[in-house]
Amino acid sequence: MVCAVDAHTYSALFPEEWCLGNVPHGGFVASTFLRVASVHFQTALAKYNQPHTIILHLEYVRRTQVGPALFKVRHVKIGRQISTIQITLWQDNREEVTGYLTNSNMHTESGLSFPTAYTFDPHWKHLPSAFPSSRHMAKKVKSFYPRTGPTHPSWADEWLTLASGEKFTNESVGFVADIWTHPVDNYRRLEAQGAAVTLNQMAMLWPQQPDEVLRVFWYPTVVLNLDIKKRLPEEGVEWLFSRVRAKSIKNGRMDLEVVILDETGDIVALSHQGDTSTSSAGANGLASGTTEHGKEAGKAEREESSKHEENKGKPKPPGGYDETPVAKMPPGLTLRITFHRASSVPTADLHCLSSDPFVLAEITTAIPSRHREDPPLQFRTPTVRKNCNPVWNATWVVANVPRTGFRLKMRVFDEDPSDHDDRLGDADLDVSRLDEKWPDLQERELKLKKSWGSKRALLITACLAMASSNVHLMGTVTISVDVLGPTSGPGGKLYTIGPQYWMKHFSPMVGRIAGTKVPGKGGKAEHYDFEANQMQLQGPVPDELYHRYVEFRPFLRGMFRRRGLRGRLLNRALQHQHQRIYNYDRRTIYGQFASPSDAMTLQFLDMVHFDDGGRIFTYVLMLDGLLRFTETGKEFGIDLLSKHSMHSGVSVYVAWAGELFIRRHRGHVERPPHSSSDPTSASAPAAGHAPSDTPDTHPPAHMPGNPPDKGPPRDASKYELIIDNDSGTYRPTSQHRALLQRFLEKNLPGLYGIRVLACDDPHLEELKAQQRERKKSEGPNRTYIQHHVGRRHGSFSSVSSSDVADLEDRARGEPPPAESGDGSSTAHEPGASTSASASASALATESPSFAAPRAASKVEKGVHLVAEPRHFMQQQLARARHHDA
Repeated sequence: MVCAVDAHTYSALFPEEWCLGNVPHGGFVASTFLRVASVHFQTALAKYNQPHTIILHLEYVRRTQVGPALFKVRHVKIGRQISTIQITLWQDNREEVTGYLTNSNMHTESGLSFPTAYTFDPHWKHLPSAFPSSRHMAKKVKSFYPRTGPTHPSWADEWLTLASGEKFTNESVGFVADIWTHPVDNYRRLEAQGAAVTLNQMAMLWPQQPDEVLRVFWYPTVVLNLDIKKRLPEEGVEWLFSRVRAKSIKNGRMDLEVVILDETGDIVALSHQGDTSTSSAGANGLASGTTEHGKEAGKAEREESSKHEENKGKPKPPGGYDETPVAKMPPGLTLRITFHRASSVPTADLHCLSSDPFVLAEITTAIPSRHREDPPLQFRTPTVRKNCNPVWNATWVVANVPRTGFRLKMRVFDEDPSDHDDRLGDADLDVSRLDEKWPDLQERELKLKKSWGSKRALLITACLAMASSNVHLMGTVTISVDVLGPTSGPGGKLYTIGPQYWMKHFSPMVGRIAGTKVPGKGGKAEHYDFEANQMQLQGPVPDELYHRYVEFRPFLRGMFRRRGLRGRLLNRALQHQHQRIYNYDRRTIYGQFASPSDAMTLQFLDMVHFDDGGRIFTYVLMLDGLLRFTETGKEFGIDLLSKHSMHSGVSVYVAWAGELFIRRHRGHVERPPHSSSDPTSASAPAAGHAPSDTPDTHPPAHMPGNPPDKGPPRDASKYELIIDNDSGTYRPTSQHRALLQRFLEKNLPGLYGIRVLACDDPHLEELKAQQRERKKSEGPNRTYIQHHVGRRHGSFSSVSSSDVADLEDRARGEPPPAESGDGSSTAHEPGASTSASASASALATESPSFAAPRAASKVEKGVHLVAEPRHFMQQQLARARHHDA
C-alpha cells in the first residue's frame, strides 16, 4: 500500500512475507517503485496523461529493511509525450535505492511494428521451490519448468502464477523480472554430480529434487533495468513466462537478460540486470557468499557496515542518546478504538474446557519509524477468565494516525502463566484513507483467522463442536473505531493518549528467590512476593527522549539484535526473565484512569509504597510512554532483577531509564518555587542545599506517627519524586532532564516536586545513601508474615497477611475495617491476592473497560476472631510472627 505524504513524498510498508531472509526482495522493491510512479502520475502529474511506466532504471545502493519506507520524487524532465522522474527510497534517514522512471501513454503510441517469435518448450511441470524457507517471497509464486530440463545451462525458463490466485499487472512486472531460478543453479547441479555440461545430463538431473547446497544461494541485485513493451489488461493476467539468460559468470559477478512473455507469446517486458555476491567464499568462485560459510561472511560484513554507519559521528562505544529526528509530517487524526467482545474463541484449556482470552492489538501506518528496531504501538486488554465469549469493552485512544490510513492487527491469545500464551486467532482491519468525515465503525464484527492459531486449541474445539451444537469453529471479534478529530501538535509519530491503565504483577516464587516482601494492610504485615509495576503515561513522549543501548561489550550487539548463537541465547534468557517478572496471571491487578489526575498520582505512590522502607526502584520509560519499575537494591537476588535490558524486554531503543525513589516532607506544604521545568535553571537550588535535604524530610529524619510506626499519609503534596538517569545499559543524556521533568509533571500532578538528577551528581549518591540507611533501620522492625494461598485455615500457621492485619487492629481494640462499597476501580481478577495494598482499591475510577471485581473477604473463612479476648489476640499474633520468623 502506497500512501501520499505530500505532493512529492510517498510512504509504503515492506512486510516480512516479501523478504529474502530479512531483506525485502529486490523485485518487490522494484514493483513498489512502479506503484509510486503510477500514483504520482495519476495525481501530481495527472494533466499530462502519462499513466504508464515504460522504462525503469534502479540502483540498489544499500540493503533495504522490513518496515516503513519513504519515497521522494523529483521531476527530471516533464514533456508532452514522455516524462522522466527520479525516485529515491529512504529508510533510517539513509538513501537506499535510487531510480529513474520514464512514463508515457501506451494507448496513444504509434510507429513501426513487426511480428517476432519466441519459441519455448510447451511441456511443463511444477517443482518445489529451490529457495530456502527463509526466503518468504518464494511462497508467493508457483513455478513450472520444462519437463525435459533447460534448453541450455545458461538459460532458465519457467511459467509463473501467484499462489494467492491474484493476477499479474504491469506494476508487478518488476517482481517477475527478479524472481526466477538462477542459471547458476544449472551449473551447480552438474558440478555436484561431477559431470560435464551436456543437455542430456541436464535433462536427467532437472527432475530431481534441488540439492540442499543450492538452497543457500543468494545474489543481490546491484542494477536493474526494465523496458516495458506491453500494457497488460487492467484486471491482470494469471500467467507470465520468463526466460533468463546469463552471458558471463565470472568472479562472483554476472549479467542477466530477462525476457517476460504473456500467454499469447507477446513480449511484456525486457530486463537487464547486474548481480553480484557479498563474499569471495564459495565453491570454485561461483555464487561466492552463498554457501553457508559465505553467507556468514557476508552477514558479518553487513553487520560491520551497519555498525560503521551507526557509529559515524558518535563517541565510542556507540549508543546512548540518538539524535535521529522524527519524520516531518502533518498532524494526523485521533482515533478511539474499542475492543468490545469476542465469540466462539477456540478452547485452549482442556481441564476446564474453556479459555482465558485477551487481545494484543498493534497499529501500523505509513509513518516511517526512526529506526527499524523501534517497537510498534501496542495495546493489551485485560484477561477474561474461563470464557470463550469474552467481553472486554476496553478502549484505546491513539493520536497522530495519518490520513493515509492504518492497519490494525488483533491477536487473540489464551493466557497461560505457566507456559507460553496460546494463540487463538487473528483479525485484521485495513483502512486506506481517513478524514474528519470518515464514517465511524460501530461494533464491526471481524472473523478470527486461525491459520496461525494453536493447533492444540483448534483440535480441542473441533472435538467439542462434534459433541455439542453450542460450540462453533468460526470465531469473531467485535470492535469499534471512532475519529475524535485532528491531533494537536506536530505529526510524525503515533502515541497513546489514554486511558492511563496500570497493572501490578506478583510473583511469590521470585519473591522467595530474591528475598523480597511486600507490605500488607497498613504496612504492618508483609509476605514473600515480588511486585512488578506498569503504568501507561499520557503521550507524546518528547522526541528528544530517545536512547539506544550502549555497546560497551561486543556481545551486546548480538544480544539486542538476536544475531549469532550466543546473542540469541542471551536474548531469549532475558525475554524469559521479563515474561516471568511481568507475568499476567490470576493475581494480576488492573486499573485505569481517564486522564492524569491526583488519584493517578496516589496510585503511583501506592505502587512505590509511598516513603515506606527507604525503597529504591529501577525503571524504564518506553517510547510509547509505558513506565515499568520494580524495587532494586544491593542484595544479590534483587539486583539480578534490576537490569534495564530485562525491564525493557531487550528493546534496542527506550525513552529513558534509571532509578527513582520517594521522599516525604513534614506537614502539608505548597509546591516549592524552585520546582521549575528546568532543573538546571538559575532558580533551582544548588546541589546539596535543596529544601528536600532539610531535617523535615523522611528520610533522613524520623517522623513519629508515620512509617514505620503507622501507615504513610495519603497526601500527594507531601511527597517528592527523585528520579535519575543511572542506567549503564542506555545511559540517557543529562541535557534533556528538563523535558523528562515536564513530561512527568504532566502525568503525575499534585506532588510536592519532581527532581531529575544526573547520575554523576554527588548529591544523588548522598540521597541514595540516606534511602539505604532508612531501609536498614526500618527493615528489622517490620513484621514478616508468609502469605499462604489455597491451604486450609485450621491453624494460625496458615494465616494470611490480611488476617494478620485484622489481628493487629483487634489487638489494639480497633474494630475491623468495613467492606469497601464505593465502587472501587481496581479490578482484581477472580482468585487474585487479597493482600494487595488496600489503597489500590480506592484510587482509580471504575470503567467498563475492565472486568468487575469479585468481592474479596477481609477475613478468610475458618478464622473466628470476633469473640477473642485482647490478650489472646496478642498471643496468637505473636505466634504467627514467630512461625514465619
